[in-house]
Amino acid sequence: MREKWQAEVSKLVTISQGPKPERKADIKYKNTLIERSFFRTEEGYVGLGPYVIQPGDLVGVLFGINVPYILRPVHEGFLLIGECYVHGVMNGEKLEEGLGKKRNFKIL
Repeated sequence: MREKWQAEVSKLVTISQGPKPERKADIKYKNTLIERSFFRTEEGYVGLGPYVIQPGDLVGVLFGINVPYILRPVHEGFLLIGECYVHGVMNGEKLEEGLGKKRNFKIL
C-alpha cells in the first residue's frame, strides 16, 4: 500500500515540475490586468482601474452608465481617465444607500 502511494506522489511531483500549458483562464486574467492598477479610495474601497491613476483622482458613478469611472479634476472640470472596478460600488449600491453625492460637472 505504501509503495503504491509513493508511486502516485512521485507521478504528481513529476507532473508539477514539467512545463505548464497556458490555460484559457490564464489568458483571460492576463488580458484583464494589462495596463491596469489596483487602488484604494480614502473611504477604504478597493478597485482596479487604468494604470495612469494618480492620488487625487475621483471615482464617479455616471448616470446611465453601469460602471464607475476614474475622473481627474482639472481647471475647468474633470478629465475622464477610464472605467474601473470598485468592490461594493458596481451595482449602484452607493446610490441606493444615499451615500453618493449627486452633482453636475463638466467632462473635458
